[in-house]
Amino acid sequence: MDQEPLVTIQAVLADPDVSPELVHRHVVMLQNLLEYVTTSCDTSTSTTSSTTQQETDDAETVKLATYKAQFKLLVPTMETLVVSTPVEIKPIAQACLALINQF
Repeated sequence: MDQEPLVTIQAVLADPDVSPELVHRHVVMLQNLLEYVTTSCDTSTSTTSSTTQQETDDAETVKLATYKAQFKLLVPTMETLVVSTPVEIKPIAQACLALINQF
């Protein structure tokens, strides 16, 4: 996530001339990223007394908040995909939109 894949994903998904296969690949990649961030949020709630661990947890919290904000920028694109993509892509696009809306 440090390489900002969401910029690339957004560009591909927002382009109406992209092939359905490429859209499908990017939507699946987005779903994997969303699941990763969701899982990271669930596991980052552990409690420890170490100062170093607390600093690490704080840095992770900031990263996750940044990722969530970036994902929120994808909402309009995902809403468009849900209504305008081929049938085989719609369920994945809907799942991605649902995950984004959980943030």
